[in-house]
Amino acid sequence: MPNVILISSIMVYFTLLIILVLNIEDKSKIIKYSFLLLLISLLVAFFIANELVMDYLISIIVRFWYYPTFSTIIAIVFVTMILYIYNIFNDNIPEKRRIINYTFGSFIFIGYIMFMLLDVDINSYNSLYESDSLFWIRYIARTFMLWLITDLSMRYFHYIKGGK
Repeated sequence: MPNVILISSIMVYFTLLIILVLNIEDKSKIIKYSFLLLLISLLVAFFIANELVMDYLISIIVRFWYYPTFSTIIAIVFVTMILYIYNIFNDNIPEKRRIINYTFGSFIFIGYIMFMLLDVDINSYNSLYESDSLFWIRYIARTFMLWLITDLSMRYFHYIKGGK
């Protein structure tokens, strides 16, 4: 069994190396997509072979979706501030993406202000995860996730359409 694992890892390494060398010389989309397909198949095989990793990732997603931590909310607000400032000073962002970023950023700021107006004791899980405070924490986290999904979808469709 250890020989099979060693040989498989060496084959994967050389396959990735060959794809890299071919991509440097040809810069072909077929090579890029085959590389992407290989990486996705490796990722799927990793998740299928190791149920513990998949179970852990699903529990993180569920925990984030239903009970995000306060440190996650602070990180979301900081990332939103950085992206908001980036939108203001970067003139190369398309208007549609700029409007969507402003809209989602504003929703997150409003949600954070409403959460702060509740005057919640963030050190107490009971007060942090009760009715109104839980609503606003979920609102902020879910709005951020929706913003990420929307932004990634827009970037993907722009890339497929042939944009730069």
